[in-house]
Amino acid sequence: MTQRFSSAAAQLLDREVPENYLREWTDIIAAKRQIVETNFKSVVVFRIGSEWLSLPTSAVKEIAEQPVLHQLPHRSGGIVQGIVSIRGEILVCVALDVLLGLQERSKETPSGSQMAIERLIVCDSRGGRLAFMVSDVHGVHHYLSRNLRDVPVTVAKAAATYTAGILPWKDNQTIGCLDGELVFYALNKGVA
Repeated sequence: MTQRFSSAAAQLLDREVPENYLREWTDIIAAKRQIVETNFKSVVVFRIGSEWLSLPTSAVKEIAEQPVLHQLPHRSGGIVQGIVSIRGEILVCVALDVLLGLQERSKETPSGSQMAIERLIVCDSRGGRLAFMVSDVHGVHHYLSRNLRDVPVTVAKAAATYTAGILPWKDNQTIGCLDGELVFYALNKGVA
């Protein structure tokens, strides 16, 4: 019985190779391998005035409807806008546009865009939780590190200080990727 199986196996292994067999396998092995990249980073994209900016998703904890902003006495015109209540938690609301030098431009809306409802972005930083108002929120955007370009010299000095790079985006637009650690350090220092 085993001899019958061994002779069948020998016939199978000793048969002639099909005509295209070697060429097909040569083509398969020589084919250029498609490399799938897996080192994506993600940011939350939002707009302040006409500027599209982003922060790392790890820093953003919540996006909320525009709450009632309570002004603090003797704290107007600076980085602190006031305080807000998010589900019973009192948070300091900061003016990111003031830090970035975008106050004049934060009143503008991009040409051809619909009016969006302002949102509140709640972030965790080493100094605690902070919130800031934005004109619009696009959502999460994934990118590869190699796509992050240097900040052009023509960008306003204050905004460039806090920007880690520029990402190409839809319709020939760009997103300013903010350096989360530097932004939160400056905001926490301004709040103190």
